[in-house]
Amino acid sequence: MQLMNRTEWSTGYMPLIIGGIGAMGSALLMPWIHVASPNAGDITRTGLHLRSGWMFALALVVLAIVARREALSPSAGTRTALLIGLVALGIAGAVEYRDLTRLAAGFSAEFVPAKLGFGIFAMGLGLTFSLAGVLKRGIALQPIGERADQFAG
Repeated sequence: MQLMNRTEWSTGYMPLIIGGIGAMGSALLMPWIHVASPNAGDITRTGLHLRSGWMFALALVVLAIVARREALSPSAGTRTALLIGLVALGIAGAVEYRDLTRLAAGFSAEFVPAKLGFGIFAMGLGLTFSLAGVLKRGIALQPIGERADQFAG
């Protein structure tokens, strides 16, 4: 019964954080861009095929380690590290999205149909879940100030 009273499960936000990181990891295996060329056929690239894919994977491994540390011994430092890491990953994801959008527009301008795959959007969903979990967990673990008259008899 002692496990049910531990801090990480009383708030219920750790599964949201870890699930978001897992969703971003699986998004790296999904198609991020799809090009239908009449000469070369269909070309699909996953997140890991892109030049920044392995950097995303490395960042997710680091975030998973920090999230595990937060689950085992919650502290403001690990929550801050998670928040900074997720914001940095979000900025990198936005830059990658911009680059992929320009690449798809360039292919489409040459009469070769190109579209973004679900993987880049799944990355954004996972990031949203993890950010929401970190922010809600930080709010839920804030100490509640005790009123001075609470102990007056």
